Amino acid sequence: MSHYRKIDCRIWNDEKFCSLSDNGKLVWIFLLTHPNLTPLGAMRASIPGLAAELQLKALPEGYAEAFPKAFGECLTKGMAKHDERASCVWIPNFLRYNRPESPNVVTSWVKFFDLIPECEIKYQCLLSVKAFLEDLPKAYSEGLPKGLLEGYAKDYLERSPNSEHRAQIGEHRNTTSSFGIPGNPKRGKVILGRKRKKVWTQQDFSEDARNLAAQLQSLILENNPAAKITDSQLVNWTREADLLLRVDHRDPQDALALLTWAQHDPFWRTNVLGMAKFRKQYDQLTLKAASNHSRTARSQLPYPNGNGAVCRTCGFLETHHKLKQAGASAVSNPGFATLCDSWTPA
Repeated sequence: MSHYRKIDCRIWNDEKFCSLSDNGKLVWIFLLTHPNLTPLGAMRASIPGLAAELQLKALPEGYAEAFPKAFGECLTKGMAKHDERASCVWIPNFLRYNRPESPNVVTSWVKFFDLIPECEIKYQCLLSVKAFLEDLPKAYSEGLPKGLLEGYAKDYLERSPNSEHRAQIGEHRNTTSSFGIPGNPKRGKVILGRKRKKVWTQQDFSEDARNLAAQLQSLILENNPAAKITDSQLVNWTREADLLLRVDHRDPQDALALLTWAQHDPFWRTNVLGMAKFRKQYDQLTLKAASNHSRTARSQLPYPNGNGAVCRTCGFLETHHKLKQAGASAVSNPGFATLCDSWTPA
C-alpha cells in the first residue's frame, strides 16, 4: 500500500464533510488514511474491526457502539459504501483526489484487485476505475491488461450465489446488470463501460468538407493514377476536413486553394497524402505558399540599371520601392504585401 495519500485541504469547505459530527469527521479521515486502503479506494474491512482500531469512546457504551454510528453518517451521505457480508469498504471519489502519476502506476494496480473482496461493491469500484481511466490520456487505460476488468466482472456474475445475477448473463445480454455493466449480445460476456464506435458517412459532414476531401482525392490521383484510396479513407479525410473548417476555423476557399498548391508543389505533394497531415501542416503550408508567391512576384519585375540593392526593413529591392512610389500596378499583388514605404539600404 502507498505510504502517502492526498487529502484536499478544501475538505473543510465541503458541505457533506462539515455536516458530519466530530466522530464522523474522525472516522472519515481514518478511512482516507487507513493503512490497508488500496490505490483503488477500496479495502477489506469490517465495522467491528475498524471500531477496535479507532477506539472511539465518545459514547458511554464505548467504541463498539460509537463507531457504527459515526461510520453510518459517511454511508448515509454517500461518501463511502460498505458490504457487511463481504467486509468490503469503498470510497467512490478516492481516485478523483489521488490520480495516478503515470501509466506505470496504473499497471501496479493489478496486484491490488485480488485484495478487494468479491462483491457487488468491488465491481462498482472496477467500473468506476475504467470510467476514470477513459478520461485520462490513452496510455493510462492501456496500463491495465486488456480484458482484465471484463474478466473480473464475468467471473463474479458466474460465481455469484445470487440467482438474479446469474440469470442476467443469459437473459439480459442486450441490457445491463443491476450495477450498470453492459452485456455482449453475441457472447454473453460482461463488458465494463464499452461504447459503441460511431460509424461515420460522407453525409455526416458539410458540403465544404466533402468538397475538400474530394479535391484531395482528385489531386492525389492526378499526381499518381495508381494510388489506392478506399471509401473509408475518404470518409476519414472528410471528417478531418470538417474539423479543419469547423474547429480550426479555416476558410473553405483558402483551404481549397492551399490544398491545390500543396499538391502541385514538388516537395509537399509527396508529404501531404492525407487530410490529417494537411490539417497538421496547415500553418507551415500557408507560410511556404506565401513565400513562394512572393519570390515569383519579385522575379517578374524589371530591374533597370541592374540595381539589386536590398532594403534592410522588408528585403525587397530599391527598384520595388520606386515602383510603389510611382503607383505602378506591378507591386499591387499580394506577393508585395510586406513591401515597406521607405527604402533603407542594407
